[in-house]
Amino acid sequence: MKNREGFTLVEILLALGIISIATIFLINGIYNIEVFSNENQQILQMSKVLQSNMETILSEKKIVKSGTYFYENYLVEVILIPYQNTDLLTLELIITNSSGDSVKAGVIYYPRDQWLED
Repeated sequence: MKNREGFTLVEILLALGIISIATIFLINGIYNIEVFSNENQQILQMSKVLQSNMETILSEKKIVKSGTYFYENYLVEVILIPYQNTDLLTLELIITNSSGDSVKAGVIYYPRDQWLED
């Protein structure tokens, strides 16, 4: 009786099959991580643009008006809504990129034109 040490062809093919399946799952996981990372990076950039525009609108403009405009390849929507039964307004900004993804923020504020009158 011979004692053969080593692997048979079936064992090698089975090991290669298992490694191939594991590699496919690993590549798919790396791809998903990259996609999520890119999406998060876009949202972070849009949030920076949103914050910058909100600060600009509230600090530099005497009278804020509803409307839309483009800023650094983003569509910026300004929406003013009266806040309950007060003189306050809700200022909403929506930033949309060319892919259609959007980020929204809002703040309740007292209009500056009324500050000047008091």
